[in-house]
Amino acid sequence: MKWLKQRIVNWLLTGTRLPPLTVGNSVTYGADGIRFDDDTFQNTAAAEPPPSGSVTTDVNGVATVTLNTPFPDINYSIELTPQGGVDTVTAMYNSKEVTGFGIKTEDDGGKVEPNAVVDWVCTKYSNP
Repeated sequence: MKWLKQRIVNWLLTGTRLPPLTVGNSVTYGADGIRFDDDTFQNTAAAEPPPSGSVTTDVNGVATVTLNTPFPDINYSIELTPQGGVDTVTAMYNSKEVTGFGIKTEDDGGKVEPNAVVDWVCTKYSNP
């Protein structure tokens, strides 16, 4: 791992782009999300990251996320992570369209959790 740290330090000091790095499976970030491929890890610093953000639910524990760039279809996953609070908050999506999705939050007792902040990220399915 020392060689990896050195590569990162060199990159930070010089600002030059790192060459491809072989470490096992490649992870490609882009508009289609994350894709696991062959045995090389390609430097994808210039690639577009998957859509992500944060949203706050209303007093009814719901929110709508509108994507800046719609997906071509609804074959994408949604990862939701509620930010910490006094009690346990569960976040789930309750609708999904190519243009976005709806979020619903509940407390650990199954009751509506209003004004919850939820981080989200979408990843296009990369099934062949």
